[in-house]
Parts: sequence; structure tokens; C-alpha cells
Amino acid sequence: MYDFIIVGGGIGGVCSAVTLSQKYKTLLIEKEPHLGGCSGTFTRGKYSYNIGATTFAMYQEGQVMKKFFDANKLSFDFMKLDIPISVIINQKTIHRYSNLERFITHINEVFPHNSHQRFWNDIFTLAQSFYKQYDVYYNKSNLFELSKTLFSFGKQFISFASPILKNANTTLLSYYGENIDKDFIEFIDNQLLIVAQTHLKNTNFLTLALALSYPFYDNFYIEGGMGKIFDVIKEKAGEIHTKEEFITAVENNGTYKVYTTKDVYETKKIVFNTTYQNNIKEKNHLTQSAFVLYLTLKSEKEFHHHYQIIQEKVFNNTISKSIFVSFSHKDDTIMAPIGEYSVTISIHTDTTFWDRLTKEEYRQKKETLQKEIITLFCNTLKIDTKDIINSFGATPNTFGRYIKRRALGGMHLEFKNYFLKFGSPKVGDFYYCGDNIFPAQGWAGVVAGVVNMEKVIDASFKN
Repeated sequence: MYDFIIVGGGIGGVCSAVTLSQKYKTLLIEKEPHLGGCSGTFTRGKYSYNIGATTFAMYQEGQVMKKFFDANKLSFDFMKLDIPISVIINQKTIHRYSNLERFITHINEVFPHNSHQRFWNDIFTLAQSFYKQYDVYYNKSNLFELSKTLFSFGKQFISFASPILKNANTTLLSYYGENIDKDFIEFIDNQLLIVAQTHLKNTNFLTLALALSYPFYDNFYIEGGMGKIFDVIKEKAGEIHTKEEFITAVENNGTYKVYTTKDVYETKKIVFNTTYQNNIKEKNHLTQSAFVLYLTLKSEKEFHHHYQIIQEKVFNNTISKSIFVSFSHKDDTIMAPIGEYSVTISIHTDTTFWDRLTKEEYRQKKETLQKEIITLFCNTLKIDTKDIINSFGATPNTFGRYIKRRALGGMHLEFKNYFLKFGSPKVGDFYYCGDNIFPAQGWAGVVAGVVNMEKVIDASFKN
């Protein structure tokens, strides 16, 4: 009999297994042969590719993720990035230097304006203040837990009421005026889209501050791909079964029988990385997803690890004007041989764009988008298309087939999706973690959700 069975080996599932296995008898079940979900790494031929998430940020003293890993004796030795991301728009390149003052000097060279010093200092100061006070409890499983949640978030609201209530776009214009360069606005808006899955007009100033500040915190390159993080974490994650798919759970006298493709297990509680039995309401309409293009490039050039390339119009069959490009390091022979690069390029799309298509319609849509992305990628970074050794794409349908999740990136962090619209980390005997459950995203956000779920579980077991 297990205390917990954890379904899914993504960030949330593996981190849940780490912390729960120290207190309870646990089993993690993952259908793929490797851990990581959309944050892992896969191999095709002699090349490795990061599946989707390629950013590992905010792993530093004082931050939730570093505290979690330190508490669980998980240590990493990765390459810190001086430029976490370079943004290219209309032949202008903005390097997001991790050093704040260096970045302010640089942004003044690209978009001269006397408000940069005040705006970016205010942004970073607000983010630092938020993270310093960050300590929330989130659970909607009953009225008592909801009242504790409202009290916890209420304390945060009191401290940050002004930036929470201010519209991001309006506040940005209050710094820069109506005549600010439109490319600067596009730069800000597309940076926000990467982190918060939304646009300036739809969110508040606090969300904008947190989204724009992440490059000022420690960002790392992971040698050998993002999957290497899971190689470290799994050593502390207890019992793990890969290549075993969850089928269903059946209540059995206060416990559950969990049926998989290989066996039947008994457990007291279950942790899910994704929805089960509609416990997370479909009214959230989670249809935002990603189209990802994987390619191998032969080149003697040196590239930064991350680029965001913004064009004037939205790409066909997407909801974005920008692509997010991640290169492997030139010396990372695990990802690609010397002189070659493994490249992951992603863009926001919608699951509904890929529904109800014939095989030929699906193929044509996929090929059209791939060509558009490759054209922008090559033209912007001065790459000859003949140097692309191979390329292949993944739609929301592809992710649905491999990781059982078509909607990627979590809920949009905007006014209409106030925190109570997120799913609850506890529903009956089921527990949930992930970016649809807790109002935060990325590695740091999902880990924060796991820390919150652990509080909920500990309180439940005490009762």
C-alpha cells in the first residue's frame, strides 16, 4: 500500500516525488522512457533536442526554487548566462544583460529615452520586494481552506495593491508617454508573452514587473539538455516506474486501486500533473499551446543561447508575432557534434487551429508554418538554409500524443483569470500540481506550486 501514487514525471510530478518520498511511501508513474514531460530532452539519431522548455531561471539564494532544491540536497553545476536572451525586432537587437545597470545603458543605446533608468529600476525593485515577501497558501477544497487562501492572498494584495490594480499598458505609458517607439512597446509586449502568456492590455503592472525581471536573476545553460536536471532530481525522487501508463483509479474502501498498463497498485492518495475526472473545470478554456520546430544546424558561427525574434505580423496558424529560439552551446557535444547546433524554436498557437483537419490539411498547415519560421530564423540570424541538416515540427496534437497534454504554458496571468479561477491543489482524495493549478509558471512557478501542495498535504494528513 502506497501513501501516494504520483502520475506524470514532468517538473511538478518529479519535484512532488522528491519532497513526498521523504515523508511517505510513494510511487511515480511515467508513461515515457524518460522523465521531463515538455521540459525534458529527447534523442533522435546522433542529436538531442530540448522538447519545449529551455529556460532555467531564478535558481539562486532567497528564491523558492533554490530553497526547495537545497532543502532536498539537490545540487547543480551549470553555466550561468550573462545574456539570458537577445531580442531582435526590425533589425534592432536588445541584449537582456543580467546586470541591471549594463542593461539600462544598452537599452538607452537601442531606444534612447530619459525614462529608462526610472522604469527599469522600479521594475526590478518591485520584483525584489514581491519575492522577498512571497509566502502564499492556496487551497479551495472547502470553505475553511478557501478562507485561509483568501487571507494569505489578501496579505499579498495589501502589500502590492497598487501595482496589482494598475493596468500594465497604461502604467508603461505613464513612464514613457504616448510617443514611445512602437518597436519598444512590441519588445515589452512580446517579453511579457513569453513569461505570462498574455499581452500588456490584459494584465497588471505587478505581472509585467515579474515578467520583465527574470533576466536580471540567475539564468543557466544546462549542458546535455534540460533532461539532465531530471537525472539529478530523480536520485532523490523515491520509487519511479517509467514506460508505464496510468489508465484509471477506482475507489476501494477509502483507498484507491490504480490501474496501469503493467500492474495494479493500492494507494491512499493520488497526485496528478494534469486534470482527472474534470476536477479542473473546462470553463477555463485552456487552448493556448505551442508549435515547436526542432532543427540541427551546421555552422562555425557562435550564437547566444536564447533569442526572441519578432516580426510585424502574426504567423499563420499561431497567436504570436515572435519565435523563441534556443541554441545548444557550441561545446556541448551531448546535444550535437562540434561544429553543429541543436536548435529548439517555439511559438504560441491554439489547439483549436489543429482540430478537425484532414491528414492533408494538417500536413499543409504544419509545412507552411515550418517554412515561415525557418525563413525568419535564417534571414534574421544570417544563416544559409543549406546549413540546416534536418528539421521537424511538433503541433499541439504531437504533444497530446506523447505527453498527454495539448494545452501548454499554463493559464494566462491576466485580469480575467484571477487566482480563484485556477484549479485547486486538492479535490477529494486527489492532489494536483502544475501551472494550471497555481498562479505561476516556468520552473520556478511549478516548484512554488509543489511547495504549496506540500503544505496542503501536510495539513490534510494532520487532520
